[in-house]
This record gives sequence, C-alpha cells and structure tokens, in this order.
Amino acid sequence: MCGLIKEKAHFTSEFWDIGSFFFVPPASYDTAAIQKKWKDNVPAFFEALKEALQKATPDFTAPFLNSLLKELTLKFNIPQGSVMQPFRVLVTGMAAGPALLETMELLGRDEIIKRLDTGLKKMNA
Repeated sequence: MCGLIKEKAHFTSEFWDIGSFFFVPPASYDTAAIQKKWKDNVPAFFEALKEALQKATPDFTAPFLNSLLKELTLKFNIPQGSVMQPFRVLVTGMAAGPALLETMELLGRDEIIKRLDTGLKKMNA
C-alpha cells in the first residue's frame, strides 16, 4: 500500500489524503469526474462486473482483474478506458490515485464488491 501511495505523494503529509480509502470506504464520490462517462449501459456493466467478481476464483490479482475487465468491456461493447474512471471513483471515491488494479488487489474481492454495491446505489439514486 505504501508503495502505491508513494508513487502519487510528494510529501508524507499527503499519504492520508491519497490513501485514506485503503482504511475507510468512501463517504462521498467525485461525481463530476465521471458524469460524462456515466452512460446508460455503465450501471449494467458494473452490475455484471460485481456478479463476475462474486464468482471469481481466489486468484484476485491485478492481471486477473485486467483480464476480467477486458472480457466484460468487449461483452458490453464499451471501451475499457471509459469505465476505468468511474470504476476508480466507485472504489476510492476519488478521480485520481494509486494504480487501480493493484489497489483492488490489496483491498480484496469482498471489499471491492461492497464498494461497488454501495457506490452503484449512490450513483443511481
């Protein structure tokens, strides 16, 4: 975790601002950062992703997650780049931060599923 945060932080005082989501799920979301990319099929994409993660094997690694994202974006005919920003916001609450897939690997499958569920409810409200 510190290695991921270190890539983004210039000062140690920034560690909490950049990485607090590792310890506390987001209480708010940077919705302005994802409004342009929140198209009609995006919520369905994330619901399908959540289901796929629930069925996923214990191999919850960044390469596995990358492969799963590629598979689902092809299935939904969505460019992978157009879901990464919303995905980051759903997981961290922020538009920017440490490498997303590695962050997800550290947070773990169950936590990511919870955050997707909570974030989708807030975004769809």
